[in-house]
Amino acid sequence: MDGLRSNWEAVVETISRGTRDPSLAAALDMRASGRISLAEAASMLGEPTDAPGWRRKLARRLRYLERLHGVSLLVPQIGRRGTVVLLEGLRETCPIPVASVLALQEFHARMVGFESRLATLEGGAKRSNFAADPKRGRK
Repeated sequence: MDGLRSNWEAVVETISRGTRDPSLAAALDMRASGRISLAEAASMLGEPTDAPGWRRKLARRLRYLERLHGVSLLVPQIGRRGTVVLLEGLRETCPIPVASVLALQEFHARMVGFESRLATLEGGAKRSNFAADPKRGRK
């Protein structure tokens, strides 16, 4: 269970960094189009990514799931950009782990939005308190 929890935290941290880091914005755009990286798919499925050969092991597991369920999961990219995983196919083959990770990511994205709105409101309240203070601006 601890390994799965740490994978969830890694996925959430990746999404969180992507909202702040422009270099990760492309990965989030790819995700919006229904494709995710092998590392994110490994995190969703609870596969460790620190062992050598984890990509090959994950690709074999995903190909097995493709044959078993009759869906397309792996999509090779042109050039040296590697392989991506179709999120919809992954959702069909492993519904519970993927749905739980996606729900956690959606919750995190909503929390980031709420935090930014709260910071905006707090900033506005501080400015209005400063302007309304009768002791300020008088000598």
